[in-house]
Parts: sequence; C-alpha cells; structure tokens
Amino acid sequence: MRNLKLIYKKSHQYDDIKARLMVQHVFESISYVYDENNAILKIDHESGVIEELCNFEDVIALEYIQINDCLCFATKSGYIIQYNFSTKQHEIEGRIDDGIEAMCWSPDQELVVFVTKTQKMILMFSTFDVLIECSLDEKAEKEFMTVGWGKKETQFHGSVGKDNRKKPEIEVKNVEELEKRITCCWRGDGEYFAVNFVGSNGRMFKVFTKEGNMQYVSELCANLQVPIAWKSSGLWIAKPEILNNKYVITLFERNGLKHYELVLPFLPDVEQVTNLSWNQDSDILLIETNRKGIYTLYFYTICNYHWYMKYHIEYLVPIVYNWSQNYAEPKKLQIMDINGKYSILKFDYVVNHSNGSSNNDETIVAVIDGHKLLLTNFKSQMLPPPMASLQVELDNPVNTVNFIQSSTEFDSNSFMIIDHANFATFYRCIFNDTINGRKLNSVEKVNSLQLKDIEHVVHSMWIDSFKILISTESTIFLYCTDSKTIVGEIILEDSIAGLVKINDSLYAAQLIDGTLIGIEVNDDDEIFLSDKEFPKLSEFCEKVVSVVAKNDVIFYGLKNLKKKLYLNNKEIANEVTSFNVTNDQEFLIYTTIGELKFVKIDKNPEEVIDSRRIERGSRIVSLVKDKSQIIFQLPRGNLETISPRILSFKIIRKHLEVPNYKLAFDLLRKERINLNLLIDMQPQKFLNEIEDFVLQIDNINWLNLFLTELKNEDVTTTMYKFCDRIEDVTDEIFTFENKIQFICEEMLDIFERLDHKKYLLPSITCHVKNENLEKSLQLIWNLKKAGGNDKEADDAIKYLLYLIDINVLYNIALGMYDYQLVMFVAQKSQKDPKEYVPFLQELKSFDPFYAKYKIDCYLKRYNKAVINIASLCPDSSEKFDECIELVKKHSLYEAALTAFEVYKNCYQKICILYGDHLRVKGKFLEAILMYERGGDFKQALSSARNILDWKKCLILARKCNFNESEVNDLASKLTHSLIDLGRFKEACEIIRKFNEDPQLLIETLVHGRYYDEALLEISFIGSDNQFIDEIVRPNIINHFNETIKAIGDDKATFFSQKSRLLSIREEKIRKIQNPQEDDDDDTFSDTTSINSQSSRNTAKTFRSSKQKRKHERKLLNLKEGNKFEDVALLDSIWKLVHKIVNGESQSAIKELIVAGIELNMDDYSRNLQKSYKELLLTLKHSLDEIWVVDMLAAGKYPETEEDMEIFNSNLSVTSKMSYDLIKPEQRYKPKMNIIDFEMDMFRESSRKTI
Repeated sequence: MRNLKLIYKKSHQYDDIKARLMVQHVFESISYVYDENNAILKIDHESGVIEELCNFEDVIALEYIQINDCLCFATKSGYIIQYNFSTKQHEIEGRIDDGIEAMCWSPDQELVVFVTKTQKMILMFSTFDVLIECSLDEKAEKEFMTVGWGKKETQFHGSVGKDNRKKPEIEVKNVEELEKRITCCWRGDGEYFAVNFVGSNGRMFKVFTKEGNMQYVSELCANLQVPIAWKSSGLWIAKPEILNNKYVITLFERNGLKHYELVLPFLPDVEQVTNLSWNQDSDILLIETNRKGIYTLYFYTICNYHWYMKYHIEYLVPIVYNWSQNYAEPKKLQIMDINGKYSILKFDYVVNHSNGSSNNDETIVAVIDGHKLLLTNFKSQMLPPPMASLQVELDNPVNTVNFIQSSTEFDSNSFMIIDHANFATFYRCIFNDTINGRKLNSVEKVNSLQLKDIEHVVHSMWIDSFKILISTESTIFLYCTDSKTIVGEIILEDSIAGLVKINDSLYAAQLIDGTLIGIEVNDDDEIFLSDKEFPKLSEFCEKVVSVVAKNDVIFYGLKNLKKKLYLNNKEIANEVTSFNVTNDQEFLIYTTIGELKFVKIDKNPEEVIDSRRIERGSRIVSLVKDKSQIIFQLPRGNLETISPRILSFKIIRKHLEVPNYKLAFDLLRKERINLNLLIDMQPQKFLNEIEDFVLQIDNINWLNLFLTELKNEDVTTTMYKFCDRIEDVTDEIFTFENKIQFICEEMLDIFERLDHKKYLLPSITCHVKNENLEKSLQLIWNLKKAGGNDKEADDAIKYLLYLIDINVLYNIALGMYDYQLVMFVAQKSQKDPKEYVPFLQELKSFDPFYAKYKIDCYLKRYNKAVINIASLCPDSSEKFDECIELVKKHSLYEAALTAFEVYKNCYQKICILYGDHLRVKGKFLEAILMYERGGDFKQALSSARNILDWKKCLILARKCNFNESEVNDLASKLTHSLIDLGRFKEACEIIRKFNEDPQLLIETLVHGRYYDEALLEISFIGSDNQFIDEIVRPNIINHFNETIKAIGDDKATFFSQKSRLLSIREEKIRKIQNPQEDDDDDTFSDTTSINSQSSRNTAKTFRSSKQKRKHERKLLNLKEGNKFEDVALLDSIWKLVHKIVNGESQSAIKELIVAGIELNMDDYSRNLQKSYKELLLTLKHSLDEIWVVDMLAAGKYPETEEDMEIFNSNLSVTSKMSYDLIKPEQRYKPKMNIIDFEMDMFRESSRKTI
C-alpha cells in the first residue's frame, strides 16, 4: 500500500563535464567521473572543486577502493591502473594481453573479476594476484541437465491431445548478430558472482563462487539481453528478455532457472532496456531504457508477488548513475547527465490516504502502479493488494498522488495526481450506497493543470479547492487551479525535504537538516514566510506530522532507517517502524517491531498509556474515519485490521456524550468490551438517564446481557485503566461497591413503572444479580398462579433455568416450602420424577414444622432446621433428641440457644451441652458461664479450677452448697496452686480470708519479694522478731547477693562487648582507609561480583518470613569472626542497656535498698546502691563511644530481598561499616531515665551524680 516518494533533490551544474562513467567516494560528497575527453576527474560537490587525476583512453570501469584510498580503473586494451590519493600518482598494476571487456569488484573489495575479449574469466585478489583463470566455455559443476524423467512426452495433455506432446524448440538468433558486450555482477554478500556473455547457444550467464569455481549456467533462452543485476539480498538475478508478444525482466534463481518475470509496459522495438540495478536494501529495481534518444528510469517495487511501477523519470540526454552504498540511505540515487548536471535524489516510502477532514471520508488509500492508480475505500471494504476497489487507467505514468487537505467544494476523498510530465489532474470519487457501505464506483475528473516552468516536482499538496503548493529543489510555488498560473513563490536556502500542514493557512517546510520553516497562505492567494518559529528537529525525518497540543504546535517526526521517533528535537521512542495521529489529534499511535503503542497527546505527548502485541513487522497503513479500526500491512504484503480498545473507548465516549446508548451498547457488544463501561465512564450521567437508557435500548436480550455483566467495581480503574472517567459520582447512595444492588433496584422500579410484563425477564435478571433467587422464582410463580398466558411463565422459568443450575433452582423452590412450586420447577427441567416425587410425598405426610425441618436438613440449612423443630421438642422427647444430635453434629449451639430460649428445660440442657463443647475447645471462661446458666455448678466449678479463677471457684462453692470445711479445703488447694504459678498477691488474699496462718502469709509475701507488706503483716502480729530473723532476713540477704552478682555480670558483659565492638570498628576503618591492606584481596579476583564481596558468609537475601528469621539469627550471631559481628554486638549492648535502666529494674533496686535499711542491713544496701550507681555511670559515659553520629546517616534497613540486594551493591561508608544493617530503633542512643533510687545516707559527696 506504499508509494515511492521523492523526498528531496539536490543539484549541481558542471558545464564542462560530459560524463561516461561515475563512481562515488565513501563519503558520497565526492564523485569520480570519466568524461568524453578521456579524463578521470575528482569532483567535490560541497566546494565545487574539479580536479583532473589522469587521462586514459577507453576506460571501461571505475572503482573507488576504500581500504587503500585509491581509484582503480581498467581499459579495453587490458591495462589495470590505480590512482593513489596519498601520492597523487597513478600506477599501472598490470596488463591483460587479450584486452578487458568487464571489471567488477566484490562488495567487500577483496576480490575483482576481469573478463577478457577472448571470454576468459580471471579472478584476482585486491593485490592483483591471480586466484583462478578459466574459460567461459567450460562446463559448470552443477549445470542443469535433464535425463528424461517427467519429460513432456510422458505427461497428460488434456484437451489439446497428443499433438502437444513435443516441447517447442527454442529458436536462438544467429550468434554473430548478437551484441558481444560482456557484463558481470556480484551477489550482495560477495559469495557468488555471475558473468553475462554470448555463448554457443546465444546470450547466457554463468554463476561462479568467490573461489572462482563455475557452478551454474542459465537455462536456454532465445532473446536474453545484455544488462544483468543480482539482487543485493541474493534472491534473484534480473535480466531483460524479449518474448514473442512481450518484453520482460526475467528473474533467475542462483541455479540459473527462471523464477518469475516482470512484464514491461512497452515493446522492444519501441524502447530498449540498457541497464538494470538494485538499490542497497533490494527494495527497488531500477530499469534504464532508451527510446529514440529519450533516456528513462523506471522504479519498480514488489508487494504480495506483484510488481508496481512507482516512479518514472525521463532525460533527453544520456546519463550515468549510482545507488548509494551507504546503509543509512539505501534509497538515494546519484545521477549525472552528459551536460554535467549532477543530482541527488532521495526516495522513501509513503502511504497516500485521505486525511479524514470531511464527515463522509471513506479512508481511501491510493496505490501507484505506472499508468494505473489503485483506489481502495477501507471504511467499507478490505481488499489486500494488488486488488483494489477501483482501478483508474491513466494516460501517463503517475509519480505523485495527494488527497485534498481542506474540504470545501470537494470532500476529503478527492485527490490530485502528477505524472512524469508535470501534468496535474484533479479527481473526485463517485460512490454508490449499498447495504455493506459505500461502493467506490468511479472517479470524475474536475480539473487539470500543466505545471509550467517547473523542471521536476519534488513535493506537492492540494491545500483546498483552488490552491496547490508545489515544491522543486528549494522553491515553493503557489498555484491557482482556476487561473492555472503561479500566484506566488518562496525560495529557501536549502533543499526542501517535505511539506507539513498545521492548519488551513499555516504550513511548514522541512529542510534536509531538520529545520522547519513556517509558510502562510492567505485568502488573497498570497504566500509568504511566517513569523512563527518552530523547533528544529534533531535530524531530517522522512515523515513529519504537526499537532496542536495545549495551544502549542508540536511536531512528530520519524527517521525511517534509524527507527527513531522524535517529538520536536527530543527522541521519545526507538525501534519505531510507523506512526500516525488520529483525526482529532487526541492520540499518537506508533508501531515497533512487534507492538502497537498509544500516546494521549493532550495529557503527555510522549508517555505511552497503552500497548498491545501485533504481528512482527506490521506497519500502519491508515486509521479508519469514525471507527476504531487500524489498517496494518504485514511484511509479506497482506492487510490486517484491528480495533484497539483505546480507540473504541473514544468512539463510545462520543456516543455517551450525545447520549446515544444504543450505538454505544452495540459497539461494546460487537467488540466484546465489558458493558460496565456504560456506567463507569460517566456514572452520574448514567444514573440521571437510566430510564432513558432502558427506553433507548428497548431490547430485552440486550438488557439481560447488560445486567448479567454488572460488577461491583469501576472498570476504568481495573480492566481498562487507560480509559479516563469523564465525571465523578455525586449521588451519595451510589458507590462502586454496591453498584449491582443500586442499579438492579433502580431498574426494577423502572420496569415496574413502564411495563412489568414486557420487562419480566430483565426483572428476573435483576433479582438473580442481587442474589435474591427466591424473589425471582416468586415472580414467576405469581405469574403462573394468576392464570392467563401460561407460555409467559413457562418461558420465564426456562430463562431462569438458563441463568441458574437446575439443582440450585430446585433447592431454592424446595426451601420456599411450596410443593406445587417445586413440582412446577422440576417439570420444566429434565429431572427424573423418580428423583423427587417420592420425596415430596413423604414430606406431605409429616407435620408441617417437621416437614420444614426435613427440608432444611436436606438443603443443609441447619440453623433454620433447629428453629423449625424447636416448637415440637417440648412435647416430644424423641424430636428433642433428634434436635440434640443435629446440634452436636453441626455445632449449632448459638442457633439452639435462640430457638429454645422460651423453653426453659430444653434451654438449660442446651446450655450444658454448649458448656461441654466449649470446655473441650479450651474456652473455660465461656464454659463456666454456660454451665452456670444450665444449672450445673459442679462442672462450672471444675472449669473455674482449670483456669485458677479463684474468685469464681469460691462463689461456685457456695452455689454447690459446700460446708465450711470443704470451702477451706478448696481455698487451701487454690492457695498452693497460685503460689506454684508465682501469683503470690492472689494467694495472700485467700490466706487472709480463709487460712489464719501468719507464717504462711509472711513466707508467701517474702517469696513474692513484697518486703514492705511482709513487714506490715509482722507488725500486726506483735513485737516478736522471730519471723524477721527466720524468714525475712535470710531471703533478703539472698536477694542482695543475687542482685549485686547480676550487676557485676552485666558490667563485665558490657565492658567485654564494648571493647570488642570498638576493636572491630577500628579494623574496618583501617581497611576503608587502606584498601590495599585488605587480606581478602588475594582471595577474590577482580571480577568478583559486588554481591559476593559484601556477603561472603552470612548476608543472604530472603523470600519468606522463615528465611527472614534465619537470616536475622545469622546476622546477630555473636560468634567471633562473624562477618557482621559488630551488628550483633550492638544489638546485644542495646538490649543489655535497656534491661539495666528500665523503670521496673530501677524500682526493684530502690525497694530492695529501702528494705535493707528497715532491717538495719546498711552494708548490703550501701554496696547495692554503690554497685548499681557505678554501672549506670559506666553506661552513661560509654554510650557516645558506641552510638556514633554516622549511624544516623545509614540507609534503609533491609526488610526484603530487593533491599538486601541494594545493600550488597552499596559502596558507601555506612554500608561498609554495616550501619545499614542496624535496626532503625537501635541506631539511636538509649535514653537513661534514672529515678531517684539513692539514699542520702549512703551517697558519697565526692562521687558524680548520674
């Protein structure tokens, strides 16, 4: 679907040069020309300097040798000469006595082929050492031959009969009459070359390997001609051939057999092919012809096995030309004619399609094929090339086609063509309306114009009904189609590479350096340079599109070969193969190798908001007007249409704004987009117009489909995140979490108000979506019972059976306790009557409540079953036992408590059963309450003893009518149990109330270390110090000794860990400052990963909580030599300090000191106070050494695998010192909130206070 477009043209005139041969320097700004004066010239096109290098007669070929920076040429007389640019001297490298007919260098310039006049092939190295020499008459190694298998004489010939058995012999012209010129060519990869010559059987070619081995010979052909060209990609060898009734370019395979042919639009007696060449990327076959002194270039391309003539240039004088060998510009052609005019023509592909500016635009794509123009209107039909909706026959070959930009008198389907003679013709399309769309019937010529005074049209644009812009090399002309004259022109400083429309009066011309020049055309048919300045593109782009975004003009440009997409001067994407902008300039759409991407221009002109996979290599052909379709062309030439959701949403949004719910619904349904979008895109608008929605749709099936797809979510934030919600919800009742319920209830109200019979099925759907199946079934049953038309009820139940599984619906009907309804549902299903009739008959024989109980048990509605059977239990122990079994089996105790609340005896039994159940589950407190409620106080007491709820035990003992002795015994047992569990305070309360044993009370208080209370109790007893001396004093001495020892141990531990920590830090700092001293350097290579160096032993990543705990255990390992021993030491010190200075520890120390003083144990109290104070002072003076300032600058503590990887790759000081691995709360120095524990009587004035 692409045409070949001339992108730009650059020309230079050299009056004194009449070129016969031309080659290019690698930089292409320099040409080497052999002219009619036998001079070999060097032409610098940038400076215009011409330098004569040397002069030789009969030069047949030139080649610039890049590696040696020299020019090699050969003469007919056999001389091989090189001109060295470093010495500026020519040197004869050798001579072939037989003379030279052809010289051809390999693409890599490592080998060169010479063919002599005696038809000898000589293959040499680039140093001109002979590799091989052979005669062209020799037989090829793999020459094609036949042994008769499958010969024509043995084949079936159908209706033509046996007379057609013999294959007609090929008549070869007299060899002496054939032109003897020899030509040769190389395959693009340099592996093979072909030599084209006249042999004994006429003109032929032979294929050689790069080692010089002759492998293949072409099949016998009667009238092959001289030119030969091997496709750069290596697929075909092209040669002209004259057949009986046509003139063709025959394409041969490497083995010499014919593969395909290209029929030329002329006959050999009128026009002769003089040369063939392929461009660098093998896209273009260039055919040069001579027609009575008119030299013509035909540009052919192939797509879907069809050859298209895409461009046509005629010259009145002989020309020489070369395709660019620069891979960055494979479609650039350098031409020099005999009059010395040198031109550079840069071609590229373009898709010519209508721009969608009018409402009836049919998305027409125009394809050039010589004298034919192929038109396809993709809005109505999809036809792959080479087929088309309409084929327009023209008088002359077409070079350019353009569609009108602004539709006034003509719609946007109108187009203009320009042929090779610069004759412009204007057409409008004629359509017939059909069921499947508009059929392109014909075209009507509306105007024509000869573009006078213009040598070669480069760019053209039909801007409106009366004006066209035409550009040549560097001049832009404004033509008036009415007067058919030039009404204005602008001359620019450089070659023009493209015209871009911005609006109806403003345009931009792109120069070959990427500069954009503003051009204005006013209503008075005046053209002038605009004052507006546009940003320069980063480089010249073959395709440029302008967009107005946020009141600014921006330009998107695509550099085809580099596959780079630019926004003004910024690259926004790479690997881009094509792009387009929607008609309303809302979206930029571009393709990469295998993806289609979307950019919302007014939101962020470079951010991709959506993408999808496409077939590899697909390119955008066009966007269909007013549809969501995008036409793609695949690499092989076929077409494909897709409808991206993001474009569908744009159209849906337009329908909803009208609102036209029916069109929006139809599009959503066809493209299988979730119908929730009708609500979620404009929720408040939909809620306001919900009745209008129902009336517009007016299709029961569509309404049912809409209701079944409802979801309690906003699909614009879940399924279709790239779809923006137009408005927010203002209705306070509606939320997306209750969308189904809200919409269904609103719909039910509307259905009831409009016509409840008509909307019966949607009403059923609403109840089903609301999970209210009983209501939907009741709705149908009421209709059935009302009589009248039974068919409606039957259809309704069938529809409900379509929505709900029959077994589910049968159970719902059964749960409604209506046997007739059950029969109605079952009869409309395929259930066997043997399955349900006996069961229903059995139910009818039961008491109604018991029948409901049985139904509920069958439906596993056990809570309801308990409620239904409860009313029968007081009068029937059998029913109660059955109920109890059900309750115990399914743990229905809560339901049973509710059901039997009014039946006291049954209720208490249920409570006792529930208590047993709770006790087994270990919930003793709840079990106690249930036993109490059920009157089983002994079981309640037993449960209370299990959890040592001594208060409840003593209360329950009274309820169990325990005597005084039993109560005291229970109190004694509870006391000892509480003492064993360390609950001394509670034990003392029982002792005070039930056991008058002062010694046990004192011992219990002392064991609990409640010394003040013990002394208080002793004071109540009297002045006897026996308890103090025998119980209190020994225990408090042990407590003093244990505490002082613990303080000493803590102090020693602190000093040891602090010393080790500081030592490790000093060593780490030394290694950071002197990394060459690191002992590990010899162990690990320079290529060891960062991760392995920083986590050789224990630093591992973790993926689960179990691994995380394992990781922390290794990290906090205090074993000496651990990689992160300093982290473990800091963790241990931090916990030790907090244990020493916490409020509970300080209070315990103070209480012990005070108790010692009260018992005249001053030495013990003094020593304890001194030891503890020294420990606190030690901690206070050491904290700043341990908690340094750098710890506060540490990074994030690694809590995940990714965090650990970041830590491992971090080379900062805090990372090397392992500060990042310290828990955040441990990076701060512990606060020492010291209470006033010191007694002044033991305070030493010379010592510091804490």
